[in-house]
Amino acid sequence: MNPKVALFFLAFLPQFIDPNYVQSPLPFLILGITFLLTGTIWCLILALFASKLSDRIRKNYKIKMWLDKITGGIFIALGIKLALMKK
Repeated sequence: MNPKVALFFLAFLPQFIDPNYVQSPLPFLILGITFLLTGTIWCLILALFASKLSDRIRKNYKIKMWLDKITGGIFIALGIKLALMKK
């Protein structure tokens, strides 16, 4: 229900459809299904990769400690920057 997605489809996809087939919904459906399939495959690959990486980080204590230290340092730096900001 995102209007930006609808605008994308209305503005971008008609460029790839032959003007002779504008009256038929089939080219639009094919492009929409292609977009849906490629997006789904990409999201599944990304989720699988993130899951594997997360498992490796959780199992390796050294990496987890370094990430905790880096994250803590970033939060401290952001807190100091926020405290020193003037209105």
